[in-house]
This record gives sequence, C-alpha cells and structure tokens, in this order.
Amino acid sequence: FTSFADWENTNAVDQQVKPPLRIHWIRRYEGTSKHFSTFGAGRMYTHTAEGQVFAVEQETGRLLWRRYFPGVHICYTSPVYYKERLLVPQAGLQACRLRCLDAATGKLLWEAPFAGSPSWNRQLPPVVYKNLAIYMFGTGKYGPDVPPGEKLPWLFEHQNVAGFPKSHRPLVRAYDLDTGKEVWTRDFSEFGCGGDEAGVCLMDERLYYS
Repeated sequence: FTSFADWENTNAVDQQVKPPLRIHWIRRYEGTSKHFSTFGAGRMYTHTAEGQVFAVEQETGRLLWRRYFPGVHICYTSPVYYKERLLVPQAGLQACRLRCLDAATGKLLWEAPFAGSPSWNRQLPPVVYKNLAIYMFGTGKYGPDVPPGEKLPWLFEHQNVAGFPKSHRPLVRAYDLDTGKEVWTRDFSEFGCGGDEAGVCLMDERLYYS
C-alpha cells in the first residue's frame, strides 16, 4: 500500500471499511505531515516535512521507533513499505537522499543520492519491481552562483512554473533494493526540460513514466 493506493497508482483499494466508525487511538507528534502514512507488518509509518520518520503500533498508536535526518527541508514526500523495508525520499538544500530503513527497527540500511527540489510534487514514493527501487526526479541548478537565466527556485507552486531552464533534466533511476547502488538511469532530456511534475507507475511488467 502507498499513499497512491498501489503500484499502479489506481487510487482504488477496497479495504471493506464501512460505517459506523470509531477512533481507536489518537496521539500527538512534532512536525508537519502532508500525505498519508504507510502501513505494513502491523505498523504505521509517517514521514514529516522536517525529516522525521517514525513508526507506531497500528492497533494502539504506541511509538515503536523514531529517526530524524537533519537537513531535510519542507519535504512533503511519502514513504513506502515493502517486505520489512521502508523507502523514504528526503530532499534538502544541501543534499537529497533516497533512504532505506529497516521497518521493524528504523535502522538505516542504505542511502542513495538523487537531485532536485521536493517542491509540491515530490509526494510519489518509489515503486518496487523485483529487486529494484525506481524513482523519478529532475535535476536543477540552485544557489547564488547560478546565472539568472539558468536559476530555478528550489521550491515552487504549480501555478508559478511557466517553464524550466535547460539545466533541468528529467531522470528516472533504478536502485538495487539490497545495496542502494544505481542499476540504470534514463535521461529524458531529448523530449524537453522538467522532471519535477512527473510520476511513475508499474503495471503488467511495464514501467510508465509521465
């Protein structure tokens, strides 16, 4: 299960939930969460925009573990659970990392770099195919040393992006699920700039990128 329902992003999962409903538990947490939590192995996993990842017991809300990664900045990304692993893309001004955690303990198993702003469109988690974690992102030049014609705001709203500079490349990358090492990368710059307003889904042994 992901915040987009399933690997096909169909947004249609019949969990046979019917009213009347009642609250089992409620708990406070520090931070900002914009998207759904992820569930797996009787736990609920939440990622905050400030870089916190924590797991609670699904039935009781009891805190099981919590990790904090400094340097994450306004990162509204969703985690995804897969076979006792938790994949969380986290972006910051200095570095962007796809992190793989042990879902039971929160231990960091590996982290791998990607590029680009988390902005408002980085909600989509990676998709998993066999032993690959596949993620899409867009490169961009940021900071004071970038020429005005090439500079891109690190954070932007959908309505404020009229186009992208030529330095902004749309990439799709596959990471080895065991090690985090890059297996393959596709650069779609031949079709134009961008890469932030993008999505991937998996269906019928094919990966679709838009």
